[in-house]
Amino acid sequence: MSTRAFVAAGGVAALVLVGVLALVAGWAGGGRADFASLGVDAVPPALAADGLVVCSRVDRPGPAAVLEVAADPAGCAAGAVARVGVERFATTAARDAAARAEEVRVRPRGSAVVHTWGDLLVTVPGTADDAVTDRVGDALRAAGAQ
Repeated sequence: MSTRAFVAAGGVAALVLVGVLALVAGWAGGGRADFASLGVDAVPPALAADGLVVCSRVDRPGPAAVLEVAADPAGCAAGAVARVGVERFATTAARDAAARAEEVRVRPRGSAVVHTWGDLLVTVPGTADDAVTDRVGDALRAAGAQ
């Protein structure tokens, strides 16, 4: 192989590597929602707009809350719920750092689905009911979450 062909092949390989790294960085960082003041109380109405039912809510310091969410009232009784964690942050940097911390946990069964929405980080553990988890994600994305 000539020197010129070798250099050209190296240049192409470098461009491909940069492209792959850009894709991985974009995927790993995920999209983040624009930062805006919403508060923990914004989540239950967003879920209700998709027909989901908040079976229970436990407020935590932070401010934060843990919601037990089901597809319908019967799901509350049957235990087909998703435990949804909602935490409010004062800055974009703090919210996004918390989102990254959740995203890098590599435990497939115990991992969480992570959404950012306004000043909120909303997580759904991997142990939640799959159908409810999907609907929670749909409801949040319809409200502007990522």
